[in-house]
Amino acid sequence: MRLFTSLVEKVWSHGARTLSDAELLAILLRKRGSTAKEIDTAGTLLDAGSGTLHQLCQHTPWELASMPGMCKTRATAIIAICELGRRRSALPPDDRCQVTDSSIAYDVVRPVLCDLIHEELHVLLLDQGRRVIDLVRVSVGGTDSSIADPRVIFRLALERRASFMILAHNHPGGTPEPSRVDMDLTKKLSVAGWLVNIEVADHLIVTQGGYYSFADNDRI
Repeated sequence: MRLFTSLVEKVWSHGARTLSDAELLAILLRKRGSTAKEIDTAGTLLDAGSGTLHQLCQHTPWELASMPGMCKTRATAIIAICELGRRRSALPPDDRCQVTDSSIAYDVVRPVLCDLIHEELHVLLLDQGRRVIDLVRVSVGGTDSSIADPRVIFRLALERRASFMILAHNHPGGTPEPSRVDMDLTKKLSVAGWLVNIEVADHLIVTQGGYYSFADNDRI
């Protein structure tokens, strides 16, 4: 109890940023009794995540619940806080930033895609001035592929009156190089976009370590 009280006082006196990752997790996991046990549990969780919160948030609820000192309720709390962090980092709907290059597009899509353990394809829709209209998930796949329907993508773009779109999907395996499927999809959508006057400006492949841009590599 004393340890928990000292952590509370530390937050109120010096701010939450002064706490270690393990101390923050311990507060989140606390039950009645000694917080020292929670710090031990938090340390185990961080070790399972290679010492980083980023890796920790990639675990499934079932993996977290099976770790020492954990349970379904605690695992749910960890998953919830990771999701809140992702949502806070994601671009707010009313933020009309202008996407003029791949690095800005990456900043928009990274919080949504970088922690996923399966592939998802999202489309960043832009207006005539390349300002963000919306970021929409269009497909969910397995650990190494996602399936995209061009009809769904262009229906979304037409409904929102987009002039440009940027495709973005993740590679959970960590390799940013595009596959043949990625290249074929990009070509197919680029041709379809030309027909309906909606330019496919780029296609980003997002990994934990960075991204690959089709536009930057002259592949679009």
